[in-house]
Amino acid sequence: MISRIDLAAFSKLFEDELGTLPDGEVEGATAADWDRVLAALRATGWRMTLQDGSTPLPASVAELPIHDSFAVWPALGTRINFFPGPDGVFFDVDLRELEVQRSVDGLSDLMRCLGTATG
Repeated sequence: MISRIDLAAFSKLFEDELGTLPDGEVEGATAADWDRVLAALRATGWRMTLQDGSTPLPASVAELPIHDSFAVWPALGTRINFFPGPDGVFFDVDLRELEVQRSVDGLSDLMRCLGTATG
């Protein structure tokens, strides 16, 4: 997919936030959405691992180690951290990794994927 978010505009919007890890939330999502989110992320073919960056994800969110998070790379050099929990779908992104258009496109694709998975 091609993003409609221009790198320069995106960078300007977040220039005061550089170096932070802003939190993201899928509004209205619940714990019941996690398996759909995981299935949608898997369908993209993106690299996905447990937080250590090398251990593959288990088949379902219920099989994740308690309090463990996982990482998804929607573009080379762009890691999004997800935090499964009972209250919804939460993630963060390191704005320092969004220095090229490919990374902003990857983030945009990930947002689209999450929205499609959770309705």
